[in-house]
Amino acid sequence: MRTNNEIVSAIKTILSEKRMSLRELGRQSGISRSALSNYFNNTRELPLKKISDIAAVLGTTPENLLGFQVDKDTGDNQLKRVTGLYKQLNPIRQNIIIDELENQLASQQLTKYNEIQKVQDYYRALEGCSESSAFEEVNIYAIADIQEIEVREAPIETVLQPRPIPTHNLAFRVNGNSMIPSFYDGEIIYISMLEPVRPGDIGIFRVNGKCYVRKLRMDKETKRIELIPLNLEYNSIEPKDKDTFEIVGKVVR
Repeated sequence: MRTNNEIVSAIKTILSEKRMSLRELGRQSGISRSALSNYFNNTRELPLKKISDIAAVLGTTPENLLGFQVDKDTGDNQLKRVTGLYKQLNPIRQNIIIDELENQLASQQLTKYNEIQKVQDYYRALEGCSESSAFEEVNIYAIADIQEIEVREAPIETVLQPRPIPTHNLAFRVNGNSMIPSFYDGEIIYISMLEPVRPGDIGIFRVNGKCYVRKLRMDKETKRIELIPLNLEYNSIEPKDKDTFEIVGKVVR
């Protein structure tokens, strides 16, 4: 069975072949565009029931997207080989082969059923997380990268995260690779507005009305503040006396 990334890649390939847009896929499948974007960006796992909806729109089967089907050319070649060998056997040995094939088919169907059940059980756990102790809904108020962050008053999305969830006031979702190695694309950053931010801590800082994720550095003698980027390919920020500066909160992971 394919991984989630491989399933998404297979869907993208079919979309490209059919010249179908993400918007059109969402319209026909009944899945919101924001949800599709989360699935395609690997921010959230693609639920099994959504795979069935998408497969129906794309004119394929869930088994094909999940990787249970054999490539047609490969299957045809194997069938010709098996048929050729079968015809060379005497009737007694042909019956033995038929019995063995039936046993193998029954075993395969049971294995396939068990694999599908495992996938269904996994996604049921995710989709039913509001009733599960393993997951919790988290409201996201901004998409964060190394540049300016726009913090919204209302959540822009709600994601499922495994417990325990840190005590926090805000949560951001990382976009891109600009904060590697501290944070990776799609990772959730939790911010506490109650904990003090000390030198060496990662926090959210507002400079002239714009918010940034940075590490706090302070000169002990001059008290000069420098906001260090998490990816050193980007520039530091040094608030001046004329600038407005505010510590929004501490990143608590």
